[in-house]
Amino acid sequence: MDIIQHVMTEISKMMSRNIELTQNKQLPFNELISNVQETMNQVGIALVEDYIVQLDTILRKDTTRKELYHVQRNKDQKLIATTMGDIILDRTYYKNKQTGEFSYLVDDYLELEPHARMDLGLTAAILEKAKDLSYQKTIDSFKNISIHSRSSVMNVVHKHLVEPTEADLPAHKKSIDRLYIEADEDHVAYQDGTNRFMKLVYVYEGRKESTGITKRVELQGKRYFTGLYPDNDDLWETVLDYLEEAYDLNQVKKIYISGDGAAWIKSGTKMIPKSEFVLDYFHLSKYIKKACIGHHEWISNLYRWIYSNEKELLKLYFKTRLDDDLRESERKALEESRRYILRHWEAIQKQKDPNYYGCSAEGHISHILSARLSSRPLGWSLTGAEHIAKLRAYTFNGGDIKTALKRENKTRIRQLAIKKLDKRVNRKYTQQFQPVYGGLPALTQYKKSPLSFVLKGIRGK
Repeated sequence: MDIIQHVMTEISKMMSRNIELTQNKQLPFNELISNVQETMNQVGIALVEDYIVQLDTILRKDTTRKELYHVQRNKDQKLIATTMGDIILDRTYYKNKQTGEFSYLVDDYLELEPHARMDLGLTAAILEKAKDLSYQKTIDSFKNISIHSRSSVMNVVHKHLVEPTEADLPAHKKSIDRLYIEADEDHVAYQDGTNRFMKLVYVYEGRKESTGITKRVELQGKRYFTGLYPDNDDLWETVLDYLEEAYDLNQVKKIYISGDGAAWIKSGTKMIPKSEFVLDYFHLSKYIKKACIGHHEWISNLYRWIYSNEKELLKLYFKTRLDDDLRESERKALEESRRYILRHWEAIQKQKDPNYYGCSAEGHISHILSARLSSRPLGWSLTGAEHIAKLRAYTFNGGDIKTALKRENKTRIRQLAIKKLDKRVNRKYTQQFQPVYGGLPALTQYKKSPLSFVLKGIRGK
């Protein structure tokens, strides 16, 4: 075959060129890799384009095709950007003799969408980079394709919603005595000048200290959930669905929900069985320090009273301080601290449970969300921010982006097939009953009447 000869010639030329450069000490190893990769991409493109031509030729000559389809146009071109580079497809355009529908049979066989500009592999590669890098840096990292605008990356991000829940579940339900849920939110800036919460919830089974040189505590069995979730119940229902699928909840004795005390976090106790809310230490510490504004020597006393459950002593402290001559800012800080600590008194006492580990939500917010969404001065759209957040959570859940896109593509193809079938059935139904419609004055006359509305509704017009 000519294409095989072409491939061998190109590879031979590349190898000869590399050997010559190496002998002259002009080819570092990294450039050798780059040269080989570039040639392999060019060869790959040539192989695919030749394959498309052969497939199209086979279909044109096929006797079954000739019975069903009429050739409408020849050599229509379509450019698809791929990780190898741009590929130009030469295809024949057909008309179905029975239905009158037009299609590129090559596209149908290869499951190419009508207006697709890039293949699934490149789409996955773009999403893989866009979850960590800006849109501009993402597109700049692809040197061998004709797509150069950051808006193209944005369109890919907006088009594909990958839910964190799509990551694989354990093969069997686990039996665990206790589960831990921690929650917090990132403050994301949007293009309309507002800031909105991007909520993050994660479930884990316990903690384990790593055995490496650097001692780190690792969460076991982590699972992340994120999104805007205007309705908090939707978020907690999603978490509950996961718990029911991944664990035998009959074996679970207690579920700790921990966070800063925001209403949306505490509402989880109403949805999650056997759960109780525990205030996280970080925010308690923050308000204790605020309560000791101007008198930091009292911090240790406040800790002692709180953890000794001496609420009256704490109330007396606040009463005494608020009776002092204070600046407005100091009075406001004291009042906020008193409300916060007393409102969460029971949730603070639950920190003493020996099975409670504490809460590391601030660190997870920084790592999972802020690193991409809010650590740099960006203005997000609602769709872009939420899709990136969910994509990051999906990959941290162990999900593979290409696998998710393949699943999405199969679903879309199935829906298109159903839509086509519905259209054919409707057309056949209309043609079958056209003689009946045509003879009814209620359908042919302009005058509107109750009967005409009913009959036209049946006809579908």
